[in-house]
Amino acid sequence: IIFPNGVTLRQKNTLPRLPGQVGFRGDRPVKPEDLNRAAEEICLPLPPLVESGFIDTPDLPSPSKHRNKRLKQWERWTFETLPLIITHYLDLLRRTHSLRDETDLHVKPASCECCQTSRKLKIWIIRFSKIEQIELWASDCSKAAVQLIRSGLFPCSPVFPTLAVDIRVLDFVRRLFLRIAPNYTAWCSTMMDFLAAQGYYLPGDDPLRRRFANALQWFMSLHDKVTTQIDAILQHVRQEIVPVSSTTPSRLSPRSHCTDSTSTSSNDGDFVSEHQIPCSEDIREEGNSRKRSREDDEWDLDSNQSESKDAEDELRSPLTRPTECLRARCAACFGGDCKNVVVNVDACYTQKHSSKSSRDPPRIHPRTFFIPEAEVKAWKQYVDLIRPSKKQARPPKKRHRTDDDGQEQDHCEAGLRVPNSVLDGCLASFTAADEARIKGSTRFFDVTANMTLLCRHDRPLFSVNIDTAGEGQHLVFALLSKLFEHLPSHVEVRFLYDIGCQLHRSCEKWGFLKPYLTRLTFAVSIFHAFGHQWPCQLIYHPRKCVGYGLSDGEGAERLWHSLSHLIAYGRVAGYHVRMYNLDSQ
Repeated sequence: IIFPNGVTLRQKNTLPRLPGQVGFRGDRPVKPEDLNRAAEEICLPLPPLVESGFIDTPDLPSPSKHRNKRLKQWERWTFETLPLIITHYLDLLRRTHSLRDETDLHVKPASCECCQTSRKLKIWIIRFSKIEQIELWASDCSKAAVQLIRSGLFPCSPVFPTLAVDIRVLDFVRRLFLRIAPNYTAWCSTMMDFLAAQGYYLPGDDPLRRRFANALQWFMSLHDKVTTQIDAILQHVRQEIVPVSSTTPSRLSPRSHCTDSTSTSSNDGDFVSEHQIPCSEDIREEGNSRKRSREDDEWDLDSNQSESKDAEDELRSPLTRPTECLRARCAACFGGDCKNVVVNVDACYTQKHSSKSSRDPPRIHPRTFFIPEAEVKAWKQYVDLIRPSKKQARPPKKRHRTDDDGQEQDHCEAGLRVPNSVLDGCLASFTAADEARIKGSTRFFDVTANMTLLCRHDRPLFSVNIDTAGEGQHLVFALLSKLFEHLPSHVEVRFLYDIGCQLHRSCEKWGFLKPYLTRLTFAVSIFHAFGHQWPCQLIYHPRKCVGYGLSDGEGAERLWHSLSHLIAYGRVAGYHVRMYNLDSQ
């Protein structure tokens, strides 16, 4: 640092070692190759050298050694340990009557003679009322995790654990954290203080928090995998009793969701070729000011590659009833003779995720509500390709008819019952309709909000993460298209949204969700209806639309209130850990 008076300050060549630091060693000068390795992880340019020949170290994340350790541990848990202990955990539930009865230790007291590698482990055991230490021999034919699971214990690491927790303790904490914000520090501190008052001691500084959190995290994964496996067995039995033609949803590209079936398939059912679908160059000619971008070319390439996959999905037998996924999430809406459903969608800008939090290894709930990020990006690319880009300007002002020319311009577009002047007035009245308005900072948050589709009983169906500053319509299209993939062709959908009139306008004008418009009706959420223009209320108010009953479309607000205890935790938790906890709710 050079001051105006000529005084120069330089950083010392030896950095002091910080307590608990995971990074560069403090007993040696910082070498350029250390920064090269760390800068490659976060793609940061290297700072220049100072006159003394040492480098001014930037604020870098954890080094690759720590990340590689976490990644290897995740791979072993996901692909080796969890599939191995599922059957043993089911056997434990059978023997103990769902953990009601206690079980004896089933550990190996001596080394294995048939295996070349065997290791003696000393493991601390955490129970509700005591801390004890056991010894066992782990080998290739008798894994430590298997021995502990059979004994009613769960290890803190997949291969050579040093601590194990009673499964009943983990199940209690799992149920507790579904009702409060997860707080491992408070729970472990209370547990250690409670057991210390009874004379039990666990050596080390903060000896329980990290290992207990790791054990709880992977026990939750084990519990969810076991539940999913049991549901799959029951579903297989149901299909044998009540056979159906097809229960597998079709996964189509956004282009297939927006192309009418009459133009995408011939009489004999063959899939149409790419040249029969309007290409991006035709769309560019319609919008004279639009230029073809690199993302458009990449999307066209992806569409050509996925065309054969879409053809296979279309040749699949159609659904005769809603999929098991929807029936499990709301049996009242999608069970029995399902002919019509009422759904609503809304976004919550308090469920954010800080961009400073590191991206943890992928951890997806077996019954996740979240639509994959790749599908949402595909919808964004397709919407940007079809619809001309909007300038960064304010929403249009309300138009008033002042002359004959204005009367000619103000008309109802095809498929709509409200004139353009009224829709423009609604567009100017709501911030949700302005996609350019900044509602969440993308500088500090990589997830600015959460948008969820719910049924009329306030049961969530599908959800997406919003990574943009505004509320784009492509998010709603992604949710609705996912819903139609899980519904048979005879089910009618009645849709409630804060700006349902604007979404209906986009669908009619640009052909979004065109195959479903004959069985899709739009309405405005009842608490937002009074902010719309009076002619818009006459058409889109749910009390004036047939088939909506007393549905108000505000179920998402009640959902956000029930998840409000996870706001602070979700901002600092890992990216996938945050979604896993939301799915677990």
